[in-house]
Amino acid sequence: MNRSNDKAALREAVFDALRTIAPQVSLDELNPAAPLREQVDLDSMDWLNLLVALHEKLGVEISETDYAKLVTLDDLLAYLTQRHRMRPHPAAELLREHRLSDGRTVTIRPIRADDAERMRDFLTASSEESRYGRFHQWVHAPSNKLVHFLTDIDHDRHLALVCTVGGGAREEIVAEARYMANPDGKSCEFGILIEDAWHKTGIAGLLMEELIEAARARGFTVMDGMVLASNAAMLHFAHALGFEVEPMSGERTTLRIRRRLQPASVPQPALVAAQQ
Repeated sequence: MNRSNDKAALREAVFDALRTIAPQVSLDELNPAAPLREQVDLDSMDWLNLLVALHEKLGVEISETDYAKLVTLDDLLAYLTQRHRMRPHPAAELLREHRLSDGRTVTIRPIRADDAERMRDFLTASSEESRYGRFHQWVHAPSNKLVHFLTDIDHDRHLALVCTVGGGAREEIVAEARYMANPDGKSCEFGILIEDAWHKTGIAGLLMEELIEAARARGFTVMDGMVLASNAAMLHFAHALGFEVEPMSGERTTLRIRRRLQPASVPQPALVAAQQ
């Protein structure tokens, strides 16, 4: 995530938390250089709930000794930006080697910008039917635009994992799975593609387990996807992973699959006390 996107995302996270605590306030009229609590009329409990909500949403530890420094919206955003960049990126931990039942070893890792040609070769090696099942349209020769979209990502709102074999110059991508955040910022949509020669090897399950855990750790509450109604194998696979199948309004050929990633929320004692 670049700096401008990072700051915009953090600002939206602060606004989301403020809307929950002070829904009557017009956030567009806030003066970022003026004391925030006075503008939004937050008491000490509201302020604590705001900081707790930001910690849970962003994974940023806010020390109690720093509370006095967080006076304005600008102060809060600068603090969150610095702490957010100091966090180890979750994607850096997503590198695993697995030995398959047939004895072959594969690596699952986040996609990199230098995977462009490997991604192009992978898409080309997959059958047109498999590509259609993944993209829901005929993709004959992968375009530069598609390859760039699939490899140039932020690993936050858009995370892609690839399964590779070989190493160095001989490394090949044989499968990929990814999620992309939906506009609500709370759910994500996933897609997965396995090279035809690697079907029924177990790598689809390995990829999806890693992807689901990454989305859960990121804070998404729901993962969903679209599957062709005729794709019985994918529907069976999704059911085994705990996804529920839902019809889509006005669609006869496509179904939506959905899985909850987080347990049902329980009101926190501090929030309940503030509302009483």
